[in-house]
Amino acid sequence: MSDTSPLQILVVEDDDDDFLLALDALEEAGVSRKNIARSYNGQEMLDYLRRKLPSRNDEASDFPNLIFLDLNMPIKNGKEALVEISRDPDLKDIPIVMLTTSSNPDDIKFCSENGANLYIVKEGFLEAYNANIRTVISFWSNMAA
Repeated sequence: MSDTSPLQILVVEDDDDDFLLALDALEEAGVSRKNIARSYNGQEMLDYLRRKLPSRNDEASDFPNLIFLDLNMPIKNGKEALVEISRDPDLKDIPIVMLTTSSNPDDIKFCSENGANLYIVKEGFLEAYNANIRTVISFWSNMAA
């Protein structure tokens, strides 16, 4: 990753253990902890994003340019949040990686049709999970550079 334009990542995950796994994988992939924010559900994510919009806050250097979004969360789940983001002209261009335990083809199709850029099923093997995260970070780091 370039020091001049590091990825700012938002992880939307209600489960503390799953968040810690994602955090470890992101740090292993070279993302600094200071560049990772967390929301616990889809509504909290949307509130965070709307507060951080660069057009509304000139100091918004921490506006995320990549979101890892879980599907199954309270208050507003990942599907509902994804649809809302895809309809918001200020947010729809943020790349979204679904990071979930669901391998249901209907979930995958729904997310693809509603703006998700990638769908990753949380693997049972830590090595595969970390490899998937490293691949995503490598790809989006090159896109952001």
